[in-house]
Amino acid sequence: MNVIPLANLVSAYAYALKQRLRGEDNIGEYNMLSAKQLAFMENSMNRPVAISAMITDWIRRYCTHVEIRVIEVYLGNIIDAQGALERIMLCPIPFSYVAHVHHILLLYLLTLPFCLLVDFGWYTSIAVSMISISLLGIDQAATHIEDPFGTDPSGTFLFIFSNK
Repeated sequence: MNVIPLANLVSAYAYALKQRLRGEDNIGEYNMLSAKQLAFMENSMNRPVAISAMITDWIRRYCTHVEIRVIEVYLGNIIDAQGALERIMLCPIPFSYVAHVHHILLLYLLTLPFCLLVDFGWYTSIAVSMISISLLGIDQAATHIEDPFGTDPSGTFLFIFSNK
């Protein structure tokens, strides 16, 4: 049994999922697919699901009943993971919430020295600096989490999964 076509479909699924999560549309990355498979995929609204349908078709054509049951469980897990990733991608944090959190944090950090001055005296600047660096770092991480699949250097390394 030649499993190269299946390996090509699995690779294409990784590319398709990466592109879907990043909002990209680069058909040039699918050079491992046949013209018929490319046409089927291009006509689909959800390319990873179209490729998973092609994987299912290949499995049902070339595998035994026992193998089909085992592989389809794994394929179902992959599709479930895709759904979870898409939910993360499609649930952005509202801008008004982000702006409100920034303003509250700024107000807190501006009033913090006055609250700590009585207890810490001359060490207030050190305490305020450490607390400010910590809270601003958390705020920056929270802002980054809003778009975890971006192409910026600190983004999720989706290219590792698609070998690009």
